[in-house]
Amino acid sequence: RNSVQHALNVLFDKIGAARVRLGSTLLGSAPGSGNCLGLSVFVTDNMGINYPVTVFGTAAQYYNGSAWVSITGAFAASTRVRFENFANYIFSVNGSDAMRTWDGTSGSWGTTQTTGSPTTTLLREFKQRMYTAGNTTYPDRLYYSTLVDSSLAITWNGTGSGSIDVDPDYGGNITALQKISGQLLIFKNFGLY
Repeated sequence: RNSVQHALNVLFDKIGAARVRLGSTLLGSAPGSGNCLGLSVFVTDNMGINYPVTVFGTAAQYYNGSAWVSITGAFAASTRVRFENFANYIFSVNGSDAMRTWDGTSGSWGTTQTTGSPTTTLLREFKQRMYTAGNTTYPDRLYYSTLVDSSLAITWNGTGSGSIDVDPDYGGNITALQKISGQLLIFKNFGLY
């Protein structure tokens, strides 16, 4: 059990056998024109909501099972948007706009769970906190939220939140955050922490 934790695009649904995952399916008509600047799937903790979310140009849409529906709130043009699911919200960052959240039911992006958050380009949930990095003023800084509380709330400026500078004198800027095997990996231009 759990002996192949990092297998991608492989199904293990038959005992003793691995097979390539099934193909893809087109969801409705094209959600937008031009370049796709962000793509994710919003899944709530209880699996009550499961929507693909995308950004084309400055507009975000989600697929409700039959059509692509706009989420109000334009993103800065030509900026890559990254998403992360946490505490029944999907968080979004792009380095130009303030951090945003969406609950899957309202028609627009909001700021719930973003109090005190910095403007960044990277996001990752890890061990009941949100982590973010990629701030242009502090490119070596990793920010972390408070621990999620019993009402599934976090802040970025409460007790237990903060930031750390990751080897600012060496390694370049933080370029990615990834969790794997119970660790949060911090990638920099010339280092991995």
